[in-house]
Amino acid sequence: MKRFIMSDRWYLEESKAWFTSTIENILFEVELAANEARCLSKVPEEEDIFRKNPICFKHDDSIYCLPDRGKKIWRYYLSDNRWESIDCWVQEEKRLSVRYLKLGGDNYALMNVGKRDVAILDGRRGEILDTIHVSPNEDEALGWYFCKDGLIWWISQSSPNVYLIDIASGKVERRHLGIDGTGYCTISYGNGNVWVSGREKRIYKLDEELNLQETYELSDGFGTYHFCEKTDILLDCEMKDPNMPAFIESVSVGGKIWFVPLYTNQLVYIDTEDGSLGTFDIDYEEEDATSAYYRIMCGKYMATYVRDNRYLVLFSIKNEWLIEIDTLEMDYRILDMTVDYDGLRECCEELFLSEFYCECKDFTVKDYFCQLQNPRYKFQADLRNGMIR
Repeated sequence: MKRFIMSDRWYLEESKAWFTSTIENILFEVELAANEARCLSKVPEEEDIFRKNPICFKHDDSIYCLPDRGKKIWRYYLSDNRWESIDCWVQEEKRLSVRYLKLGGDNYALMNVGKRDVAILDGRRGEILDTIHVSPNEDEALGWYFCKDGLIWWISQSSPNVYLIDIASGKVERRHLGIDGTGYCTISYGNGNVWVSGREKRIYKLDEELNLQETYELSDGFGTYHFCEKTDILLDCEMKDPNMPAFIESVSVGGKIWFVPLYTNQLVYIDTEDGSLGTFDIDYEEEDATSAYYRIMCGKYMATYVRDNRYLVLFSIKNEWLIEIDTLEMDYRILDMTVDYDGLRECCEELFLSEFYCECKDFTVKDYFCQLQNPRYKFQADLRNGMIR
């Protein structure tokens, strides 16, 4: 089982896929049948490249790379290997965390979490057509969303509300959830119901009018890992941290809603037909004090892609490999992906010895390459600081 380039949010089209690497901010192309990834080009961001443009999508001959910690949209032309930038947001320190939804024709909705707005992008022309301002409250944090019948449902983490955004008219309506409290993070739609999770050990089922239908209580053994910390408590089953969502997102696939752990220890799903809740176990994903501390990024998984409304692929942050879950057979396999390391080195030769910041520690790109190809390699920054012996 091979380690793979850290990445999330691949874009799939027939036999190929594209993604931007989390660490190096490099655009890759994947031959899905051969499970081979090759480097196309480095996104032209010069400093602090960690999670600068980690989400991408393809439109015609172009790949759009969206900013998370970055400030610009970057467009890559496959035909002549050329980059151009699209400056559509004020340059400020706030993290943007831009995601996207495909609309009709050439248009895309760019969900800007940091700015609390939706920009409408013309993918053919590479222009922002309009911007819909969702919330005027600068302190409001927004979570995940789904789109149904031309309406985007975007959940608030700061209040028990959902914003309904009409793309055609640009109108925004705020609706109250049928539950109290704050801190709700994920929202999905499945089988006529809305599914919500937050910072508690609960999942909520609501109807389309947002009336509470059922509350699911998670097990006593469900808890939060203390990743990247030196602590005597590995797993906190009390989950009293008010700032820690239970799940990083929820994904509707194969007739189930899958709740992907952020810092928590269980991959949870709910069958939308019979309403049953279950957990899905994956070998070698258990954490101990060493694995919880010694990792390239805090967190458990990143959702990578969904294929054929059946296969859910996650990136394991612990093991740095791709896990493909068959949501119908309820089985999984580790994808045996290969990487063109020579092309990767060539793409970021100027960064090879430069340090970069990630959520745990400072590393060099060379550290990351060596550790990816040799699990026993120790990061030089940790050796210097006495973190690893």
